[in-house]
Formats: sequence, structure tokens, C-alpha cells
Amino acid sequence: MDHTRRRTIGIAGLCAASAVVGPGVVLPVAASRDRTGGGERDVDGDRCRTRDADDAAPCDLTERDYVDENDAVEILEVDVISFALRMSTPAWASDEERRGTVAVIDSPRRELDVLGPLVDHVPDDRWPALYEWGADIDYGTERLFLIESVGPTGCHDTVEVDPADVTVADGRLCMRATVVDTSEPGTFCTQALVYPSTLVRVTFADEPVDSVAVALSDGWGTETTLRADAGDEVTALLESAR
Repeated sequence: MDHTRRRTIGIAGLCAASAVVGPGVVLPVAASRDRTGGGERDVDGDRCRTRDADDAAPCDLTERDYVDENDAVEILEVDVISFALRMSTPAWASDEERRGTVAVIDSPRRELDVLGPLVDHVPDDRWPALYEWGADIDYGTERLFLIESVGPTGCHDTVEVDPADVTVADGRLCMRATVVDTSEPGTFCTQALVYPSTLVRVTFADEPVDSVAVALSDGWGTETTLRADAGDEVTALLESAR
């Protein structure tokens, strides 16, 4: 892989380059922003396990290859942040059995392709943190992973990912993601489908991982496993269907 230092120009530059009008950077910030060191990770049977985590994160559950623990990929840092929240139906949701989608971002161009369809749906109060969060992405050692799902009310506005659950097995990044209702008790929640998305930023010690498996639980608790690679065509899936 070419390890030339390639930094994203951020959402402001991406929007300008693509004639998309947007407040600023292409990378958002969550209501709760978690940043953690990668820690020491190992592989345990059919599960990826972090030594400092209570539970194991599911990996590639159906296509597992032999794992050589000596070839373990070291994760230095994981940063999770909420991105868009849209009411319009994304194209991927046209399949009623599909509960979400995931995409791998490995370059500024890919950042535009993946996040461009969503920038108009980023809540205004997320943009200030977004500028800071996306200012120094280095795709020579980092990858971004977009996860979008669905919830039953306007209060299901976040897709949570625990950084401690992010691991690597068989050359694939593994994580859990859950759509959550972040409202306080007694809050009136709009009774309409919403599609929240989150970005996961992962810094690697060496060559980044370009494949991901996500154990996703949507806003009703329906579980599914999503998989993606850096070369997948996802822009059409992320466009609004209506």
C-alpha cells in the first residue's frame, strides 16, 4: 500500500469541490464523543476480544479463516462520532429486510462519494465539532467507517459504537453498533422513521484495514450483520430514495 501522507481536505473543501452547499467539514461529532487507546487485543475462538472489554465483539461470523495471532493488526485509537439524521428514506431502505448499511472510507475522494449524500442531513449543532474532528484525517494510517441504520422515532438519533469493542480478525475490522433513543424521560418524540448515522475513525499502527463487519441492532432491536470493503459501490445506496 502507498503510505504517502494523504490528508482529507475536510467537508468544507469537499463541498466546494463538488458544488455541494454545506456548513463545513464532512465529518461529524456525536452527542457523546468517545476516544480511547486501542489497548491490547487478541482473538478468542470465533470472537474478537479486547482484553479490557467485558464482552467479545462479533467478527466475520460466517466466513472465518484461519487466524495467525502473530499477524495481529494493532489499533492505536478509535474515535466515534454521530453524523447525519435524516427523515428521507435512503435507497438502501427500499429493501424492507435491510436494517442499515456500512461503508469504508479510505481517501478524500471516497469521503466525498460516501458522505456527500448525507451532508444536508447533518443537524446544525453538530457542525462546529465536525470541523475539528475531521481536520486531520491521515488516510495513510487511518480509515473512516460510516454506519447508517433506522429507528422508529425522532429520538432515535444516534448509532452507538463502543470503541472498546472495535477489534480486528482475519483482516477485517469488527464492531457492534446500536441505534439508541437519547431522549430524557417524558420527552415527546416524533413518531416517524429516522435514519441516524455515525462515523468511526480508526488509527492503525501500520497498514490500515479496508474491510469491516458490523453487528448492527436497529431501533427496534432487530439484529443483522453488515459487511463492506473499501472498493464497494455505495453512493447509490446512500442517496435518498424520496
